[in-house]
Amino acid sequence: MSEAFPLFRLVDEDSGSLLVTAQEIRGFFVAPGRRKRSDVSLVGVPRQGAPSGQRDGVELQVSAIDGRVIGSYYIGRVDFCGVKPSAQGDAFVDLATSFYGYSCEYPHAGLLWRRWATGEPVRSAEWMLYSPDFRSSWLHVVQTAWFEPGRLATRYESTPVVTLSAQNMPDQDAFYCALGEAMNGPGGYFGANLDAVVDCLRSSRRDSTLPRRMLWKGFSMSRTLLGEEFVDSVVGLMQEFGVDVLPQ
Repeated sequence: MSEAFPLFRLVDEDSGSLLVTAQEIRGFFVAPGRRKRSDVSLVGVPRQGAPSGQRDGVELQVSAIDGRVIGSYYIGRVDFCGVKPSAQGDAFVDLATSFYGYSCEYPHAGLLWRRWATGEPVRSAEWMLYSPDFRSSWLHVVQTAWFEPGRLATRYESTPVVTLSAQNMPDQDAFYCALGEAMNGPGGYFGANLDAVVDCLRSSRRDSTLPRRMLWKGFSMSRTLLGEEFVDSVVGLMQEFGVDVLPQ
């Protein structure tokens, strides 16, 4: 996960032309509620061809180690403010930029994107390997990576029975991670809030891919951890769309 490769790149959204690549980005992924900064540092930019000036219509892309785009953020206007020596070596510089206050309020997404970029298969319940404060960032990366290649908010699997387990769902962010995995496999997405779950259920019903049953292991524990009202809402939604929830 720590292997250095150009994880991020800025491109012109209209033409698709590459503006710059960077191994890391600092000041873009920030904690919620933190005062937004205008300055963002691109770390490990190739010294030759480092841009200057101002560009409009800029998109920040996340690249896998094989060059595939696995996530993107529309930034808009970017100022390229200057360079300084980089710890990545003489062939690189760190490029100071201004995103005019645009940021992503998932502080651990940068680290998780690097894990995603390796191309290694996502393990079952992998979000549980990280500390609790990572879970919202994990869910964000799952959601962003899910839609990047053109996938829809629907179920692509076809097994008639899915399983949720309370031990992998200690909070609501983890629940949505677990639901996405149950419906679409490890790294899968099936909503990041209840409204989005409804969208996924509706599309899946149209596509005839909804499971018939959902086994919910540790159901009473989930009612304690997630809240009775939340769990009741989930069960009600599933039943509304014809999925029988079987508490265990």
